[in-house]
Amino acid sequence: MALTAGQVAGTAAQEHTGSSKAEGTGGVKGESARRGATTVSDRSAGRIAAQAAREALVPYPHAGARATADSRRGRTKVALEIDLPYPLDIDAVCARVRQHVAERTAALTGIPVASVDVLVGRLTPVRALNAERVV
Repeated sequence: MALTAGQVAGTAAQEHTGSSKAEGTGGVKGESARRGATTVSDRSAGRIAAQAAREALVPYPHAGARATADSRRGRTKVALEIDLPYPLDIDAVCARVRQHVAERTAALTGIPVASVDVLVGRLTPVRALNAERVV
């Protein structure tokens, strides 16, 4: 049986290291395949994102947040709906919330966040929040 140059080199390397390809000594990649993977459900990622949004909204009274997440191909997309008091700089607040949610969700889940879509669901005038209710 005739061997090609590549087969000869492979056989020589196998004899030198004392291992074969069938043993799964693929370095780091082989180790990660044996360890398994941690999965985070979309519901859990959504709850983490909503909590991260509430963290970013602490300075604003009566602000609220709801979130959903969709994880595919090792990345997460977050859809976020927030309620804000008014008046305030909506663009600046949304940008701050978007950045905080992306960083915090990625840090806590270990999955990169591809995008955070922010929808302002409700604006409540501050004077309505501070008004006393007469019964």
